Amino acid sequence: MDSLAAAVEVCARDIEAANALGVIRRGADKGREEHDRAIERGNRSGQHALAMTRAG
Repeated sequence: MDSLAAAVEVCARDIEAANALGVIRRGADKGREEHDRAIERGNRSGQHALAMTRAG
């Protein structure tokens, strides 16, 4: 019974570690998406400024 309890404890720790890694990955993905959106906003702003400069 002790070895079964030890195995269950190891599995529980592995599951917790896997869940934590998933949270980290999701956070990294969200950060990448926010970064990409910021770049897009900057590109649109730059294109607008260039168009205004050319127009006037």
